[in-house]
Amino acid sequence: MVRRISISISVDMKTIGKIDKYYLKYEKQMSYSAFVEWLINLGIAKMLELKEQEKGANK
Repeated sequence: MVRRISISISVDMKTIGKIDKYYLKYEKQMSYSAFVEWLINLGIAKMLELKEQEKGANK
């Protein structure tokens, strides 16, 4: 299931440069906005995974 959420984020120019650099590897496969959405989803998944590991370590 996919739930659409709309968010607004501010990103500094240094980070934009990094995103642009990595996007060059994927530009044939997806649009820029899809790439940024993918990065955000990846980041959220990784953060939740780390939180779960942290919870497990604290038990």
